[in-house]
Amino acid sequence: MRSKKNNVDLDTNALEALKHEGSTHEEFENSSESQQAHLLIDCSEEKTFNKMSLESINKIDHHHHHHQQHKDIHYGKPYFAIFLAAFSSLGGWFFGYDQGVTGGIVIMHSFKNDFCVGVYANASVCDLSIAALPPGYRQFLVFFTLMYNLGCFIGALFISSFVAEKFGRRAIIFTSAVLFIIGTSMVILPPGGSKSIMIFILIGRIVEGTGVGCSSFSCPLYASEIAPTNLRGMLSGFMAMGIVTGLFAANVSNFFLQNHKWGWRLSNAIILIAPVIIMLGIFFCPETPRWLFKKKGRKSAEKSLKRIRKINDVTAELNAIADAIREEGNELSIKELFTTKRMLERLGIGMGIHVFLQTSGISPIFAYGGIIFQSVLGS
Repeated sequence: MRSKKNNVDLDTNALEALKHEGSTHEEFENSSESQQAHLLIDCSEEKTFNKMSLESINKIDHHHHHHQQHKDIHYGKPYFAIFLAAFSSLGGWFFGYDQGVTGGIVIMHSFKNDFCVGVYANASVCDLSIAALPPGYRQFLVFFTLMYNLGCFIGALFISSFVAEKFGRRAIIFTSAVLFIIGTSMVILPPGGSKSIMIFILIGRIVEGTGVGCSSFSCPLYASEIAPTNLRGMLSGFMAMGIVTGLFAANVSNFFLQNHKWGWRLSNAIILIAPVIIMLGIFFCPETPRWLFKKKGRKSAEKSLKRIRKINDVTAELNAIADAIREEGNELSIKELFTTKRMLERLGIGMGIHVFLQTSGISPIFAYGGIIFQSVLGS
């Protein structure tokens, strides 16, 4: 039975080989077994080469099509797109400000008077070094940062992508601002002096962090989708500039307000400037053409794109957006992120940067810098 099967396979392959080699059936039958084998091997190699050549040609054509397509796009003046990216980067400002302000406010006398003095100990004990502070107060300081980070995790992972895809990029930017305003208000408005209020403030820190988590996702996304291709990297980087600007502003505020009786509250309140501007201003910003194309069609995307580019002919860029969305239809599985070399490289770069960022030790400096420096250098 196995011999018959092999003969059938050989005959089938032989006929295919004859078509490629131009030989007759009789010539093939009369040839030796070694000649027949060589003929089949040559045919197999030729078919493989043809298949590889076709794939290569398709890739070259695809690359050439995209290159020519982007070459034909006229983006108009980029000023409005730059303004929109700068506006969205205000999300980075309150992200960075909140990171920077925390390390300074926890060593202010106004903060200790609200959450340590009269709650855990007297003023003299609450002014001691971190190791000598009451355990309950030290635990509160840890949770003051921990709850914020928990909120960031929730916002970035569970809320931002859902809202951004279902309701739009502007919607998630608006949501991030509202959540941050609510959370910050929950932190700075209640009076101190009781453990129940401290629990309420920790809940506020979760809400505050959720807003920051949403902004860290939505603001770079908005900037990248409204940016011309040649400026996309720069405009997406506005978020990072907003973060470091916020960090600087937070330390300046802490320096000037450290001895004020409402110092920690006022320093935290300054942070509300950015989300209030975002919450009101986002209604005057156009939705990204990419999201509109996916959810509401070409006409809506065209209207938004004309407004952003300040030109009437946006056909070429719309076609490029359509092609990009069409390609995204072939979604990768989670497994393919780790088994496909091209995707694994991207995943490694993206995750590696953030891993090295955390191992640099900068996050504890942001959160507990004031305590660290006070412990080392003294008051």
